Amino acid sequence: MVSSSQIKEHLALYLANRISLEQFEDWFVPNTRDIRRTRSKAAMALTFAIEGTLSEYLSQVLDKRELRSEFVQIIHAENTVVEIDMPKRPFVFMPSSEAAWEPSKNSGCILPVSITSAYSPVALVPVRV
Repeated sequence: MVSSSQIKEHLALYLANRISLEQFEDWFVPNTRDIRRTRSKAAMALTFAIEGTLSEYLSQVLDKRELRSEFVQIIHAENTVVEIDMPKRPFVFMPSSEAAWEPSKNSGCILPVSITSAYSPVALVPVRV
């Protein structure tokens, strides 16, 4: 499994113009494909930051100069990962037309989020059990 230091090393090679963006991507994609299986939260956070930045570049939200600037910030960022213990709430999926958007005494609060599937819109509603 790839480490955060290996990822930073390859990103530094790109920033130093020792490899092209395409060469960096050719290394990065296969080496971080299964990053969710790693125990290194720093490697995961770094991978997700790079993926997000690459996505913005490929979607033409960032130009090449902005991409490099973002990568410089990523490579120099502190690798501190903070975990917040959140209570787990069960979710019930129902068609959005059936979802009530007001809090009820049984559910505490209702999260007004719609997810569109290939078949029909769906609403996520947390329910206390």
